[in-house]
Amino acid sequence: MRLIGLPLILLSAAATVVALVATVRGWGRRRLFARTVAALGVEVLLVLTVGLIVNRYQAFYPSWRDLAGARAEAVAAVPPSLAPAAGPPGDDVVLPPDYAARAGITFPIIVVLCGPGELAGVRELARRVPDVVTVALAPRTAADVTGMMAGLPRTVRVAEAIALVTDASHRGLADRLHDTLPAVATVTAAGPRGWETALGEAADRLPLPLAHPLRS
Repeated sequence: MRLIGLPLILLSAAATVVALVATVRGWGRRRLFARTVAALGVEVLLVLTVGLIVNRYQAFYPSWRDLAGARAEAVAAVPPSLAPAAGPPGDDVVLPPDYAARAGITFPIIVVLCGPGELAGVRELARRVPDVVTVALAPRTAADVTGMMAGLPRTVRVAEAIALVTDASHRGLADRLHDTLPAVATVTAAGPRGWETALGEAADRLPLPLAHPLRS
């Protein structure tokens, strides 16, 4: 059962209701200690249910593995190129061809969420998209993306406008990130030319500097 899944929330909510009804019905027949334990149990279940609902929409802990501590490791594992000291971007970042020649320009961003085996192909396609900085990631959690994006402005001249491009398997993560990142649009890649088409569509939706269709 997924940590951010609806079934777990419904189970917790149902347990809260059952515990509350049982506590109210048996209140007059129980001693003070039993009443206290029952009331605390209902309160714990209620807090748990609210916490699950908040976590579902904010993605603080997208999985049980994150809750167990893997999330802290992911946040700490920000690529060295994104440390506070300025330097060249890492392999995850693809710059437009004329980036160096336009020293006074900031560029909108396309964030691509894909599988590890698709990264090389996506980065190659991203090099054909003018006027945008592309960040291609194979993320496990929302923290992988937000950690990367938090450090990006320290090494690359980027604007706040972001378009998300995702495959079907990362669509849920993209939807959650849409609430935490200033995303202009979310595009899902599909079909034989899915990534090429999706990158072009995302670039067209970004503000100035305007992105043109992919160059062949």
